[in-house]
Amino acid sequence: ALAYQRNGDTPNLIKNYLDYASTTPSQVQMVFNNLQRVANNEKDLEELQTQLYSRIQTEQDQIIYIEILSWALKQQKDFEGALVQMKALDRRLNENGQRVMDLAKQAFDEKQYDVAIDAYEYVIAKGAENRLHVPAKVELLHVRNEKITTTNNYTPQDLDALKTDYLNMFEALGKTAGTANAMLELSHLYAYYLNDLDKALELAEQVANMGNADARTKAYAKLDMGDFYLMQDDVWEATLYYSQVDKAFKDDILGEEARFRNAKLSYFNGDFDWAQSQLDVLKASTSELISNDAIELSSFIIDNLGLDTTTTTMMMFAHAELLITQNRIKEAVATFDSINTLYPKHSLSDDVVMMRAKIALKKRDYKTTVDYLQDILDNYKDDLLVDNALFMLGDLYEHQLNDKPKAMGYYQEILLNQAGSLFMAEARKRFRKLRGDKVN
Repeated sequence: ALAYQRNGDTPNLIKNYLDYASTTPSQVQMVFNNLQRVANNEKDLEELQTQLYSRIQTEQDQIIYIEILSWALKQQKDFEGALVQMKALDRRLNENGQRVMDLAKQAFDEKQYDVAIDAYEYVIAKGAENRLHVPAKVELLHVRNEKITTTNNYTPQDLDALKTDYLNMFEALGKTAGTANAMLELSHLYAYYLNDLDKALELAEQVANMGNADARTKAYAKLDMGDFYLMQDDVWEATLYYSQVDKAFKDDILGEEARFRNAKLSYFNGDFDWAQSQLDVLKASTSELISNDAIELSSFIIDNLGLDTTTTTMMMFAHAELLITQNRIKEAVATFDSINTLYPKHSLSDDVVMMRAKIALKKRDYKTTVDYLQDILDNYKDDLLVDNALFMLGDLYEHQLNDKPKAMGYYQEILLNQAGSLFMAEARKRFRKLRGDKVN
């Protein structure tokens, strides 16, 4: 195989690696490593698959070929094809579905939710006596939840069915440390999609007080409780729970997350100096997400507060953001209207447009979302939100409007004309993936 590789003879290179794998299956990982260069070339990958399909037909006792074919399909992100092979292998070896579970996790990581759902349902169908039955049930609900909240593509019936399945699972398995994360997922569903904050709080509190749950899970429950109390406009209870997590995880990312939420709470309340002092510390967070969020909010406060002799406009804007958090959309829109009426051509004008775009996106009104974002690109070219608008448009055309060329165009605009943008790395990754490059 190595000799054929030096001569550039890919068909014989593949043939010999497959011969080696069939005689030495314990070395299959080494074969994967050496075939990686084949996987980076579409024509070579097709040759590999052709040889594998031929061998699977003629050497049906060699299950190693099915493993390699599944690996090859995953290199192409063809998780649907890989699942077909993993199911066949599972049935042939009369296994418990572990390979299928592993593939489901990989498909989920690639946001191929339907493949992951299919895989977990296959494992569940093997029966309650299978040791993977319960984990598969828990993971299936997690994927369905993620599909709804990430793709923003669902019906009221989807929400109701998911809620019912969570409740049925808790009835069958109980509310235990093993189902604590699922309890928090359902609490999010109640809070953000079903408009039932009382039930959301009840579930999160049960997890927070669960004796045998691990400390981090309970901390996440307390952060959720803080969010839910904030949505109920109970600021005191919200900051109380954030502060409990901050104190318990002082030198941990969880503590930093709690401090950021407290800083944002101060911002909502119009205490901009205190919020700024907390954000200055959080800019150095080891979490890129927290650091970026802190930098963005800090820059926003500095840019818009420094130009005014009064904090009135900023306080109105921050309060409108709080109203959105509390799902009081009509009141938020009315506040934005007041800002435009009372303070025309204010430095916050582009931010008002951006918030309107986010409201439209939340309502799944994609045409209106595009119109608002295009307004930023057309009329606020020198302001700070241009890269945000470009990235949101790219994401919208990639995931909701299914127009890959347009999505690539917006990502490319960031790469070419938005040097220093916080979206640069992600825009490059998405652009290359849409172009067909191999992206890890």
